[in-house]
Amino acid sequence: MKTSLTKIIKENKYLYLYFIFILTIIITISTPIHAKFTNDYETEDDAVGISFDFNLNIQDIEEYESITVDANDAKIFNVKITNNNTKIIYYGIWYRMVDPIDINDSIVIAKLEDSEENTSGSIESNKDKTVSIIIKNKTDKNIKIDFGVSSSEIDANSVEYLDGKRLISGVDKVTYLNKTTTGSFVSYTANNGCSGNSCNGENANYINKDNMGYCGDSAQKFTKTGWQVAYIKEDSAYLISAGAIECIATDGMGNISLNNSKLDSFEKTPSTPKHITNLNNEALKYCNEEYSVDRICNSNTTWAFSANDLNIISNMPAKACYKFASESCMGVNDIITGSGDYWLATNYEKSTTNYYWSNINNYLLDSDTSNPLGLRPVIKLDPNVYIIDGDGTASNPYKIANELIKETN
Repeated sequence: MKTSLTKIIKENKYLYLYFIFILTIIITISTPIHAKFTNDYETEDDAVGISFDFNLNIQDIEEYESITVDANDAKIFNVKITNNNTKIIYYGIWYRMVDPIDINDSIVIAKLEDSEENTSGSIESNKDKTVSIIIKNKTDKNIKIDFGVSSSEIDANSVEYLDGKRLISGVDKVTYLNKTTTGSFVSYTANNGCSGNSCNGENANYINKDNMGYCGDSAQKFTKTGWQVAYIKEDSAYLISAGAIECIATDGMGNISLNNSKLDSFEKTPSTPKHITNLNNEALKYCNEEYSVDRICNSNTTWAFSANDLNIISNMPAKACYKFASESCMGVNDIITGSGDYWLATNYEKSTTNYYWSNINNYLLDSDTSNPLGLRPVIKLDPNVYIIDGDGTASNPYKIANELIKETN
């Protein structure tokens, strides 16, 4: 009997394979097909789609996406809605509170004021719309919210919001950091190689608010700490350490010292290229690509304070401030003053000395590279950096974010 069955199977192997193929198709057809939530997500009726242009570790999510916003934080993101139907479709972007279940006055969910499109309306066949949504969480706990899109072929009022879903209504706005005033304090944390509290802008040798540190001479103490907006140029805010984050010197071989001690030798190469390179390389550690322009950390986005920066801030070239206590260089702009003695990454007329700001004189002097003077990094921020909270004072600095997603085609 066994031999007979084996023979039958061999003789009918093509018929057997055909049977398996047909069975597979039947199973596939009878299994519901759901679109995954990807950058080109489409609802089951093929009417609307939605895309969030940032990484959420998306996995097999149908119809909606869950977003977590940390305590006292904010998020801005785009929702792209696509109509792949042959007729006009009416849509509505909804949210559903997950944790907490109910919304309160400390949670804002709205359309971003800058968004040209609305959270509900109509979309013509084979067209799409991108809506910018803002969430502000001013509570002391993380919150979780579901977002999605519902649609109707009748009109906007016929779009249903069931199971706790609510249409996003209202408009809110953000203030971009490049629209604020220079000198404003900003809560910023560097992460490109720095260590400890210096990443948050704490000065070298900092002890407390009554003793904010110093470089070189302990009598020349800093009067402020943290990060400030140095100036605004071409839609970018330029951040600078309020004091001096490190005390830096370079010896005759080009070796760097950060221990606040005067060295036995100094760089004698004309224009001191090694010292200037040391200053800029140390400054680069205080970049954070989340906030830097184009989200890049390099010499075009982060550097040590230079004569060019001083010129932009004070409208005075370095030579005009050298050993000259003009009104423009004596403290009219407190970005320059109050930061102890610190280097400018600029050589003094191609010599073996570099410019530095003298706190006691309130003008520029020059020094050889063996002296441990302060380092003040400058970071060119992305134009989309915006303010979440704070008033820009030293005691309540602006809290910033940079999650705005530009519209994509």
